[in-house]
Amino acid sequence: MRRWAYALFLAEVFAVSLSHASDSPPIRTTICEVIANPSRFDGLEISVRGYVFSGVDITNIGDAGCHGGFQLKVSDAYYNHKDIQSFERGIRTHGMLAMATVVGRFEKKANVYPFPMPALDIHSVRRVVYVPKP
Repeated sequence: MRRWAYALFLAEVFAVSLSHASDSPPIRTTICEVIANPSRFDGLEISVRGYVFSGVDITNIGDAGCHGGFQLKVSDAYYNHKDIQSFERGIRTHGMLAMATVVGRFEKKANVYPFPMPALDIHSVRRVVYVPKP
C-alpha cells in the first residue's frame, strides 16, 4: 500500500511541476538573436519587439538592425484574444505597419504559407505603435 501511495504522490508532484513549467515567463530576446540562433529558441516561449508588416497573405516581424525576420501566425486557441483582435483591426486600419512587442512560441521550421519557414505562434501583442499611412 505504501508503494502505491508513494507512486501517486510522485505522479501528483510531476503533474504540478508540469503545469507550473508552462506558466514561466517568456524569454525576452531580440529578433536579431533569434535569427542568428534559431535552434536555440525552437519550441520556446519568447518575447520580441520589432516592426510588424501585414501583407495580403502573411504577417512578418523584423528588425532594421539585422537582415531577415520571421512570420507571425495565430493558432485558433489565441485568435479570439482581445489584444490580438485589436491589433489585427488596428494594423489594417493604420497602414499595415506597426512597432509591437509580441509573445509566443517560436518554431524554427513552421508549416506556414507559402513554404515552411521560421514563425512565431503569437499568444499576446503589447505596446503597439502604429505607423501611419503616408
